[in-house]
Amino acid sequence: MQLSRLLVIPAALLGLASIVGCGSTSTGNPFRGDWSGSYTGTNPDNSQQVGTLSLTVTSAGIVTGTLVNTTLGVSGAVTGTISSGGALTSTFTIGGVNGTSDLNGTLVLTNGIATGTLAQSGAAGSASIAVNLSPTT
Repeated sequence: MQLSRLLVIPAALLGLASIVGCGSTSTGNPFRGDWSGSYTGTNPDNSQQVGTLSLTVTSAGIVTGTLVNTTLGVSGAVTGTISSGGALTSTFTIGGVNGTSDLNGTLVLTNGIATGTLAQSGAAGSASIAVNLSPTT
């Protein structure tokens, strides 16, 4: 009688372990990889600026990249993080501008394209930036 109880409990535990293990695989951050594309920035006075944005995202969501403002002829380095849900928190520095600026917002993946509106604030001034990024790899 006790032997049958010992066999039933391990079988039940194995079944539970297989159910729990089914959903535990992780594919990492869906934004991982290299991205590049364009942006249009709208300043508080409604003037427009255009440029390019290139980002590299690791599976852990670490972001590095380059922002090039073609309207003003300046560029800067971008560093930060992006969540698997698309929440971007980053800073960038522009040559010739003292201090850093923030670039925050949410990107959405649709048919492999990342789009969204980011808020720029800090040393480089304020702007609302609409981005459209495609994978480069």
